[in-house]
Amino acid sequence: MASEPQHQSTKILVLGAGELGLPILQSLATHPVTQSSPDVTVTLLLRPSSLASPSPSITSLQSFGVQMIACDIASSSIDEVAQVFKGYDTIVSCLGYASGPGTQLKLVKAVLATASLRRAEDAERKRPKLRYFPWQFGVDYAKIGPGSSQDLFDEQLEVRRILRSHEDDVEWVIVSTGVFMSYLFSEFFGIVELKQGEGGVVRALGSWDNMLTVTTVEDIGKLTAEILFTQHPHIANQIVYVASDTLSYSQVGDVVDFVVQHKRPGGRKVKRELWTVEHLDEELRKDPNDVLKKYRATFARGEGVAWDFGETFNWERGIEVVRAREWAEEHLSV
Repeated sequence: MASEPQHQSTKILVLGAGELGLPILQSLATHPVTQSSPDVTVTLLLRPSSLASPSPSITSLQSFGVQMIACDIASSSIDEVAQVFKGYDTIVSCLGYASGPGTQLKLVKAVLATASLRRAEDAERKRPKLRYFPWQFGVDYAKIGPGSSQDLFDEQLEVRRILRSHEDDVEWVIVSTGVFMSYLFSEFFGIVELKQGEGGVVRALGSWDNMLTVTTVEDIGKLTAEILFTQHPHIANQIVYVASDTLSYSQVGDVVDFVVQHKRPGGRKVKRELWTVEHLDEELRKDPNDVLKKYRATFARGEGVAWDFGETFNWERGIEVVRAREWAEEHLSV
């Protein structure tokens, strides 16, 4: 388990409170280090409109001691964002692709500008080096490489290049999670499609043997908090791999079959359908701006979308996570 933080003051700023931001905020705010140290604070950055009319889920964060500030990242300049960031030691971005192209690059430039401001105001370097967790809670973009069918990944690669070239100014930590567990089993993603009482279909992208790493957002929140507070050793300037599960598309089919049989005894097993690389490339050619088709064509190649569960941060540290079958049993409607 984590110990006391390395620095006397750890001021954490989390950007966004969406599907991932909420569990990260809750895990940080309720972590033993936060609860035992008055110097550790957790603050949520929201758009002014969201702060003016907060949702119940955001309001509930106040009961965990989460503070809140307003800033519109999209409309603010890099220097304006840096002025907001400079009061914090650690910045965790939960602003994903929905925030629009260019946002990840704008944020990393704002982080570098923040580091310059802090250095100018603290010539003796008494404050800790700024630490940044960029929004890279996904696949291994480096192994996928530049120029993939999912062009959003190239921006992520550029963020990594920038961070690596400024390690004297900013500590960075990338948490690689694979696909969100809920996405794997969501009908819109196209891999699992169930109809209540009528069976359904499980599809493989590229090959039934292709592997996929998945992590629940709750596990991402818990593990990100552990990574952030871990001091033996202090984690900096590295990619940390986590997972709730790593399984093949064939095993995904087995999970869905098990859940169908468990919840609907005597029900038919789901059909299995292979979407080949060629088929997915052709689908993307017909509709080159479809974001989901970009993902599917990239995932079908089987590179950078899975890693060994036995080599993850959570496995090495004995942290319990929710495996795919356990999640499916609780959430799938058949």
